[in-house]
Amino acid sequence: MPNKISCHICCGTLELKLDTFKDIKFISSDLQLIDSFVEVYYCSNCNNFVKNVDENYRYRLEKLYKNYSLYSDTGMSDQLIRLDKITVPRSSKIISEITQLVYIPEQGKLLDYGSGKGAFASNWVNTFPSWEVIAFDQNVSTNSEMRVKNVSDPNLISEENDFVSLIHVLEHIINPRKLLLNLHTLIKEGGYLFIQVPNHLKNPYDLAIFDHCSHFNINSIAELVSFCGFNVIEKNDNWVSKEISLLAQKKSGTVPEYFSRLEMSRNPFVYLDSVLKYLDSYTIINLGFLGATNPAYWLSVQTNGVNKFFLDENKDEDFESTLNGKQIISLSEIQKNSVIFIPFVREYADPISKRLKNIMIPNFYFDTW
Repeated sequence: MPNKISCHICCGTLELKLDTFKDIKFISSDLQLIDSFVEVYYCSNCNNFVKNVDENYRYRLEKLYKNYSLYSDTGMSDQLIRLDKITVPRSSKIISEITQLVYIPEQGKLLDYGSGKGAFASNWVNTFPSWEVIAFDQNVSTNSEMRVKNVSDPNLISEENDFVSLIHVLEHIINPRKLLLNLHTLIKEGGYLFIQVPNHLKNPYDLAIFDHCSHFNINSIAELVSFCGFNVIEKNDNWVSKEISLLAQKKSGTVPEYFSRLEMSRNPFVYLDSVLKYLDSYTIINLGFLGATNPAYWLSVQTNGVNKFFLDENKDEDFESTLNGKQIISLSEIQKNSVIFIPFVREYADPISKRLKNIMIPNFYFDTW
């Protein structure tokens, strides 16, 4: 009998392997093409899609992270999100929403775990200048005039934090439950935990990112956080589009020893397969993908036979001019014979499509999800 494969989130047995994409090309979250394949399963115990975290996958992850370069192609330190007719940094939006839900005192201690280039940590200390802010990451480097302490050694992280943030971290973690239980010990009684992860139901392309080993939904991430000793205060998918945001408070007492069974909802792999077949049905000489992002880059390596480029509405002098050899252009640089594909589900693609059509830019998107 073959060895059983266990879910790295809940330790349940993985039985449902998704064979929809046997020839899929995976990319990394720092926009590199991966020359390896990884099996993807649905765990009926914790209701998550997960990668098969075997020895080969761990080896590939270790190799990938040694050369990982966050935002290397765009030069950005924080994602810009659109609110009505303006764009704001993601960190600013998150902090604004948090402060409307809970009281943040004038002084305290924040641990930004997996801080990347320190966008959230820098924004927090600029909002709350009397707070002590720790930015932890292997290669963290903030630019907030030394008001943020950069830490790369986990042994140097102190206890008794008032607030811990995990922004686009948990989807990378091979043992997310262990990490959350460890962070529980680093938070004061009554302290807060904020998590943000991709929402594959709003962005199915997330399944094609090699180093995202866990793919949560809004209920499964809340259940995991509750299991690890927190009361969930808020969970939603509208603070930042295509992402799940969760705010929780540390609680004391015992936690359950199981994950409840939940029904599997829409299969994002079926969606991705359908998008590729949809694009294959078109013959477009100059095909552009909206955004210098993971979905756009993944589609660019999966499609063949056209001159491909990326359109970024927020492109400025800080952007690189290419993404892995393909041109990144602004709205003013679009050629007349070009057509833009919007790599989002209908909820997000439709208003963008209408906005582009109003300025006479041909575009289309996959209208089924």
